[in-house]
Amino acid sequence: MNSDGSAYGTRISLLKGYATHFRKKGSREVERRTTFKPATVSFNEFSLDAMHDVIDSTPGMHGYVDEHFHFREQ
Repeated sequence: MNSDGSAYGTRISLLKGYATHFRKKGSREVERRTTFKPATVSFNEFSLDAMHDVIDSTPGMHGYVDEHFHFREQ
């Protein structure tokens, strides 16, 4: 939560294969979802480094919703 009452960030579901970039202020909320192919590994084989590789190579994963509620790619 910011000092102006807005909240923003990114939620990533590694198992379902999507990231949701969001911003909320008052009653206004904007979300943008980016999908990727989820990894099919067991918990014993799970590697956070491998998931970072997937995230880094997926278009649209590196961005945010700005204060004007527009998605900005980084």
